[in-house]
Amino acid sequence: MKIQNLKKFAAATAVAALCAMASGAASASVIYEFSNTQTAIYNGATIANTSGLFATATFTDLANGSVQLVLNVLDNLASGKYVDNWTFNVAVNNGNNPPVISVAYSSGMQGTISSQTFTQNTNNVANGTNGGNFDFGISFAGQSPKELDAGSSSTYILSGPNNFTASKFLTADNAGIFAAVHVAGGNTNAYVKALNTDGASSASVPEPTSIALLGLGLLGVAASRRKSASKVA
Repeated sequence: MKIQNLKKFAAATAVAALCAMASGAASASVIYEFSNTQTAIYNGATIANTSGLFATATFTDLANGSVQLVLNVLDNLASGKYVDNWTFNVAVNNGNNPPVISVAYSSGMQGTISSQTFTQNTNNVANGTNGGNFDFGISFAGQSPKELDAGSSSTYILSGPNNFTASKFLTADNAGIFAAVHVAGGNTNAYVKALNTDGASSASVPEPTSIALLGLGLLGVAASRRKSASKVA
């Protein structure tokens, strides 16, 4: 490869890498998974005819400084069962209260915001025994025809104080529970938590220093190739 072309290639690769990293930083997310295992159910019995992971809650950063929340109930939730309450916590800095300013419905089945005050460590919805105090919740209780059942989803846009990001939702309440749902229908009355902190994942966001080092490294390769070529000539 000619030296000039090599330099162009290195520069283009550096720019592409920077763009990819910037894109990843803008879409960081926190994902909670709810499963039908005895270690996840903190009040009630296992959910009959439902196996493994049955629901997820995903918080994703948006470009305008707000956070998108998508609630999903998977197809393997047993017929006649539904998730009627979802509860979450929010980490706040500098004593910001409320931790969430607003929750705006976006698409899918629409739930009811359990508290418009969003007071820190307040028991906003029914949480079962030893459920702790959550910061806010979304309820589908009484919805028609089947509340949030198998294959259903519900999406919201959340706004909050300065530096409000998806990572703010990676926090536990005073009972050590990060997020919880209530499953009802038939004889089911189960309160389920995200299994542990491993059940919540945050997309890695590259540091500015790492980005700069990558760019310098690529340009350094080009310079080295040029120097070697000059000696051969």
